[in-house]
Amino acid sequence: MMKQYMIIVTVQDGEYEYGDKMILGWDGDPKDELGILQDYTGDTSLKKSDWCGRYESQSDYRLYQVYGIQEVEEADLPTLRKYGF
Repeated sequence: MMKQYMIIVTVQDGEYEYGDKMILGWDGDPKDELGILQDYTGDTSLKKSDWCGRYESQSDYRLYQVYGIQEVEEADLPTLRKYGF
């Protein structure tokens, strides 16, 4: 069964950086940052940058990093979705 996680991804877009929070259904290893980011972005060309340790897209200039991940209990999902996650 697919587990549900609340994740925070930081995106560096030029000189701007922002965080994006969401609920993600993930059946892989929660420590697989590359896999999570590929699922998040839909970009299978992501690779880890040598100079900053974040993942960079080969199709644009954004840099991505999983800032936080927490497994969510199934019973908590309706409440979280009610409040916009």
